[in-house]
Amino acid sequence: MRSIAPVLFAAACLGSPAVCQRLVASEGNTFYAIDPVTAQRVPIVSLPGIVGTRSGLAYDAATAELFFVTSASASLYRLDLATGAHTLIGPFGVPGSNMQGFEVHSGTGQLYGHSQHDDGLYAINRTTGAATWIGSTGIGGFVNLAHDPVRNVMFAVSSNTDSLYTVNLTTGLASLVGPLVNSTSPQALAYSPATDVLYLIDNNTDRLLAVDPSTGHAWPAGNLASGSWLSLAFLPGGSGSILRQAHGCGSARVFAHGATRVGGAVNVHLDGSSGIPVIGFGLQLVGLPFCGCTVGHDWAVAVVGDLVTLQIPADAALQGMVVGMQGVDLFGAGGCADPALVLTDTLVLTIG
Repeated sequence: MRSIAPVLFAAACLGSPAVCQRLVASEGNTFYAIDPVTAQRVPIVSLPGIVGTRSGLAYDAATAELFFVTSASASLYRLDLATGAHTLIGPFGVPGSNMQGFEVHSGTGQLYGHSQHDDGLYAINRTTGAATWIGSTGIGGFVNLAHDPVRNVMFAVSSNTDSLYTVNLTTGLASLVGPLVNSTSPQALAYSPATDVLYLIDNNTDRLLAVDPSTGHAWPAGNLASGSWLSLAFLPGGSGSILRQAHGCGSARVFAHGATRVGGAVNVHLDGSSGIPVIGFGLQLVGLPFCGCTVGHDWAVAVVGDLVTLQIPADAALQGMVVGMQGVDLFGAGGCADPALVLTDTLVLTIG
């Protein structure tokens, strides 16, 4: 199966992009589609004529435009992934800039960049490429950006601190969310609104990680080939999603990421357990109050452990099916006293 998995991923995601959520990353001269569960990569297009590393990617879902920036030319480009056609928009006009952090605001369409040379957040004109200084983030290092349209928040990670931040787009100042825990050189960052997950690539380990935007905790998803992975973007597609029903009664937190389409897979994590971690799945959402907590679904299947991978069969009849996912911390503190347990929020997976 290892040898044919990339082919299956390419057929599912590249052949019918409108029905598939995709991560796109660049390394060297090549753009790749990245599986969000396994980190397996499939080449899409190469741009050998562009000088400099593709140091940032940003996808505007409203206009279906993919932008990228380069380090050597310090310029903004537009790219057609289907054909490889690319257009130089213009230079930033900031001497010494290294605009590795790069993102589009999902609501306004404004492009933003962060330059390592002066720790500056910039507004970038998408028509001319000209960059205008906003302010310093105060965290330095190589800072990467990702916009969350659900919270209307610009997130950032810094190679100086290995932590997750939010960024004030008026002043540029960054505010700490929390440490990434499992990343020592965060470089590329993207947000998936379908699953409420941030994805990043660690340039020291060449690993793809899924990040909980509420805590900053990063979970390893898979290993990429060795290289210089500096840019990442999420391209939406299909109807699959993971939504959170917030009714947890303790400190344990359930978190999930992956491909919600038929034939995909979702990794479900239970974080912060102090007792015995159990993850349950069910087809009936119930919302039943229990001892100050809430049972979110019918718990048709329960698995002991803090990580479970849910494989979704490649059957089109499953599209639209809803699956409840909830964690329980048996003998954990902070929830029900008798029996001693903590129930997390419930995640609702809709298969697309």
